[in-house]
Amino acid sequence: MKISSVQIKNFRTIQEANINFDSITTFIGPNGVGKSTVLRALDWFFNGDIKTGELADEDVFSGTPEEDISVAVTFSDLTVSDREALGKYAPTGSASVTIWKIREFSTGNEYLSANYLAYPGFSELRQAENANEVKNIYSSLRSGGNPLNLPEANTKKAIEEAIVTWESENIDKLAEVRENTPTQLFGFNGKSILGGIFDYVFIDANLRASDESEDSKGSILSRILDFYIDRKQSAAKIQNITSQTIQSHQDEIFSIYSENLEKINSNINTSIESYSSGRKVRVIPTPLEMKTNGASFTINILDGETVTSVEKQGHGFQRTLLISALQSLANIAANQSERVIFLAIEEPELYQHPIQARNFAKVLQDLASDSSKGVQIAYATHSPFFLDDKKFEQVRRISRVNTNAGSVASIGAARKERIIEKLDCVVSENTINSQLGKIITGQIAEALFSNAVLIVEGSTEAGIFYGVGDRDRVGYLESLGISVIPAGSKMNVPLLHAILSEFGVPTYCLFDADSGCEERARSAGKSSRDVRNDVANQVSQNKKILTYFDKELVDFPPQGIYDSFAVFKDHLETFLKEEWLGWEEKCLLVEREMAINIAKNNEAYRIIALDATTEVPDFIQEVFNKVVSLVEN
Repeated sequence: MKISSVQIKNFRTIQEANINFDSITTFIGPNGVGKSTVLRALDWFFNGDIKTGELADEDVFSGTPEEDISVAVTFSDLTVSDREALGKYAPTGSASVTIWKIREFSTGNEYLSANYLAYPGFSELRQAENANEVKNIYSSLRSGGNPLNLPEANTKKAIEEAIVTWESENIDKLAEVRENTPTQLFGFNGKSILGGIFDYVFIDANLRASDESEDSKGSILSRILDFYIDRKQSAAKIQNITSQTIQSHQDEIFSIYSENLEKINSNINTSIESYSSGRKVRVIPTPLEMKTNGASFTINILDGETVTSVEKQGHGFQRTLLISALQSLANIAANQSERVIFLAIEEPELYQHPIQARNFAKVLQDLASDSSKGVQIAYATHSPFFLDDKKFEQVRRISRVNTNAGSVASIGAARKERIIEKLDCVVSENTINSQLGKIITGQIAEALFSNAVLIVEGSTEAGIFYGVGDRDRVGYLESLGISVIPAGSKMNVPLLHAILSEFGVPTYCLFDADSGCEERARSAGKSSRDVRNDVANQVSQNKKILTYFDKELVDFPPQGIYDSFAVFKDHLETFLKEEWLGWEEKCLLVEREMAINIAKNNEAYRIIALDATTEVPDFIQEVFNKVVSLVEN
């Protein structure tokens, strides 16, 4: 079985979220938005101590401080053995099972709950605690002509068997009923039923490889050993040897206390004789016992002839060890057990150089893509290496939005069909299908992790806007988490906008109307036919973009600023020449001083925009302000 969806309510930064899970689910987004919150909510669900609880009032979403925390996990793709283990909660024919874990605000108590099919009319009977109450309720169900045709039953056990039999014969009358479940059935601490068929392993960014390489409960090494080693085999032998050793030396050990024990006995008995005669007491040592836990194991590192402990290795190797152990655990579990392993990894790229991070991403993708291995994976990452261009629909982007309840986590996911629908009559479906994956993992990978994005046609526009930000302070846009992304062409502007908006990335666009295209074509010596084709092509592209943004169609839109986009009357170079006083002179100066050609040089444009002594043109400044406002709202 696998996790198909998770519903989280009032857990830390998440007020309410419904998240679908795939074989690999990738959580991305800016820093501090709550990517890891999803993984930690699941860790509480699976591994939290249900008796003492691990959550406090501060874990409740701040906008609803007096609400219960709940995490509901829906499991699907149930196998026959899954149904056998889950019993009434997953009867034959059921496609899924949902289990809740809830922390009540009023009491601080935590409990589990699950749905099963039952006859609603038996709810009161099932909740009855003593036998007399059960008999009375059952009697009332049979009264009035016994409409349910229930058999006679005179004991609590017989009544329980009778209603189970009745339900099995009246499937059409059953409905989903929710009940609190016993911890031994669904608790994940110890040998529980669900724990025997589904294993959630959470690797957080702070996890120390030295801890996971020790043979302690729940560690990765311990989980691996459990597949191969029966600790009971050595436990009995160790216990026997220990007992024999203790018994053979017990008299020698106790002789240390003999003199003082005699004094104690004498004092007590002297007191007893003053009250009663004929009886004495004697304080003696209790036979020594020592319980052992069986054999335990650890990992050492062999570097040539040198043997060292894990904790003395560098961070990079320690993380590599964790990764390798996870891979081994998944492979072993797949080969030796029907139990599903769910690997939840926070920042899998941590301490990994690019080649190794890319390799780890490939290993994880291969593990999860083989359905026969029973491995499911989720990670929260800041690295584009963990975006799969063939499975971008498995990506969940988390951001923060302001609501009346405060700043809450919002989760966005892209679907190809919705992107195609947005771009209808603007970009062909074939173009979308051929470019989508590569764009997501390449051209806009950085943008997916940003707080907001400005899409421009070329890299020089990007240099201009970064430079304008630098005039406030160096790296200003970057400090706000804003990326300026060159689309590479005019028609890529709506394509990138559709993708980013589908992921929930606040995005603003700037494109060229190219009203001077005819003059440039003639100046380049093109034929009249080629000139007409150039003009027609620009008009067609302009109208497609205006169609996408639902604006009035004109051949060459005038320069202007709108809610979602802005447009140059012609293009950037014409604008700078006409609107930014002293721009051309500054360009010539930079070319001489730096001995470079600044044409299409985005870094040079950034420097010039920063160092220009004249004011930034109003149009550029207004577009800049529009983009900055995306992260301020």
